[in-house]
Amino acid sequence: MRQSVRVYASMAGQDSAPPNLPAGEQVRLIALELFVNQGFNGVSVRKLASAIGVQAGSLYNHFDSKQALLYELIEDFEEALLFVLRKQVCRDQDPRRAVRSFVDAYIRFLLANHLGAALTRFEFRSLSPSQQQHIAAVRRRYHDLLGELIREGMRRRLFALGSVVATVHTLISMLDGAPDCPLTDGSSSIDWLIEHFQSLVLNALAVERFASH
Repeated sequence: MRQSVRVYASMAGQDSAPPNLPAGEQVRLIALELFVNQGFNGVSVRKLASAIGVQAGSLYNHFDSKQALLYELIEDFEEALLFVLRKQVCRDQDPRRAVRSFVDAYIRFLLANHLGAALTRFEFRSLSPSQQQHIAAVRRRYHDLLGELIREGMRRRLFALGSVVATVHTLISMLDGAPDCPLTDGSSSIDWLIEHFQSLVLNALAVERFASH
């Protein structure tokens, strides 16, 4: 996995790029901002070069094509999210704590990498079919990780559901929207947001919900 600028930012727990970035990473950072703010199709190679302050032809020293650059940015984001989740989530602990850790790591990553999250959400459609298939395969790996945690909870009779696959898909979709959740009643901290979604997820999985059925 390439150590992209957004991966560095997430691991440092900050939403800014490290100083003294290599030229290739500077290109990726500026492209990421432009693609999100103006749309992939709205940013030409000439416009990207102008924003960086170089000739258009020199950009090809850093990427093969604009399409390839978009793919790299989305792949970096998805691979980095998978890396963080695997690092932060312990499969051997109590499944409820493991799920809480998954939710915590997932939301913190999205918040620390909001541009990458937005690019992945809105420009996935701009990838080629083969590129979409690869990104989908990466996503399945962290879907599978959450599925493993849920199945372990079911084995221990802590969780009860019908389809694990459908539940995982629903929960991931919910977590993807967490950064857009408005904070009200004076609650403005990231910790509050994470705790709120941890409760939503665990309540959705709890055996008690099914006790009367």
